[in-house]
Parts: sequence; structure tokens; C-alpha cells
Amino acid sequence: MIKNICAVLFSIVLLFSCDKIGDEIVEPQVSFVKVQNISAPNFVVYSPSDSSFVAAITFTNSEFIKDVWLSLSTTDGLVTITKSLKMFDDGSAASGDQTAGDNKYSAKIILSKSNPFSDYNIEFYVKNLNNNIQKVAVHKFLYDNGQFNAAPIIENVFAPDTIVVESPKSIFRVIAEVSDSNGAQDISSVWFTSTRPDGSSSGAKIFLNDLGLDGDETAGDGKYSIVVEVTPANTKGTYRFDFQAQDRRQTLSEIISYFITLE
Repeated sequence: MIKNICAVLFSIVLLFSCDKIGDEIVEPQVSFVKVQNISAPNFVVYSPSDSSFVAAITFTNSEFIKDVWLSLSTTDGLVTITKSLKMFDDGSAASGDQTAGDNKYSAKIILSKSNPFSDYNIEFYVKNLNNNIQKVAVHKFLYDNGQFNAAPIIENVFAPDTIVVESPKSIFRVIAEVSDSNGAQDISSVWFTSTRPDGSSSGAKIFLNDLGLDGDETAGDGKYSIVVEVTPANTKGTYRFDFQAQDRRQTLSEIISYFITLE
């Protein structure tokens, strides 16, 4: 994404829900299955003594069901815990299933203190006897990893001090190196706002990424990047870039300012 500088310069604590058919059921009735309800916690707090909980989905019948599984990831999609955890209707304690053959499929989920404090989505999938796959339900819950929360820190900013603007445009990369003592996964977002030479600013946040995209060289290395574009139409002078980061509990870092002069 190229931005124009002139435009913006626990015992485990579980609060359970047993969900009737409603908004969380993606498609309550398809050709081979009908969802009756889902059962999963709305809130989970990590405890070293037991960090597991059970998610379950009940169907009105299972005659045409071949496999049932779930995926688990943060709602922003940045962290995936599992893409495919098989669910069982076998009465096995290992899966957390209570009664075999009752059309209720269960899976035991384990979260650790290293998994970030965040909202998570459990997505439920079914495969029928013809190997057709259907996502049938989604459940959202909040996970508290029980860790003391520290604000993220912007360690360094890397960018040119001076840009000689050429026609039709000049581009440069801006990098913010960010850390968080709660782990890199706890960093939710990194951005800057810019102030023009005359002191005016739109206040708009321009977000950097650490996904290996849009000017970022290496995903997950703690260096958040973006490519900025300037043209001869931009006002010459010194711009102030104010960088800030936020974690998943919405705790903000200190603001780090960096100055770039356009000539």
C-alpha cells in the first residue's frame, strides 16, 4: 500500500453459552445436516492447573455426516491456533464428549499463556458422505492469558531524514521496530500520523504491517513497514511523523516522533 504524504501528512474460568440457532449458525440447514445448537465458553481465563475447555456442536441427526472439525483463530485473523481439530461423538474423555451417539460432537481445546489476550473465533465444519464440506457455525469468545500486561515499545524508527522530491514521484520506506514483553503476538497495530510543515494535520492513522506485504520485507520480525509516496505537489519543508503502537488490551505505547524534510 503506497500512501501519499500530502493526503495525511486460572482453575480455568469459563463462562459458557449454549447457543440456539441464531446469528452464530452460518447455515442452519443444508442438504445433509441441521445444526441444533453449539456449546462453548464466552470467556476463558488461563490457569496453569487446567487450561483446557470443551467446544461442542449438536445436530438434529448425523446420518449423513462423515467428519466434523473446528478451526480456532483470533478474530483479526493474525493468529491461528488450529486449522483443523477433529470433533468426536464417541463418549471419549479425551475429546470431552460425554455421550456416544447423541449427535453432539465435541473437542477439547487447550490454550497456553503464550496465546495472546484476544477475541477468538471457533468455526465449525462438516463433511458429508460425498466429501462436501460446509462451514455451519461460528462462536466468538474472549481469552485472557492471565499475564501482566505491559505496553508495547517502539524501539526504533528507520526512514530517510531528507527526501529530494523528483518528478513524477519519489518513494521511500518507513520502518518502526516494535517489541512487547507479552510477546510479538500481543501487538495489535502500529501506525503513524503526520504533521505538515505549517503545523496542520488530518490526524489520520496510517497503519504499518509486519506481514511481509506492502513494503515489509520479512513477516514476523518485529519491523512494521510501509512505503510512502511524495510528488512535486507536496509542500516542501519538514514533516513530523508520530509513531504509536497498541496491544490487544488497547494499551498504547509512548509516541515516538521522527522528522523528514522534503526538498
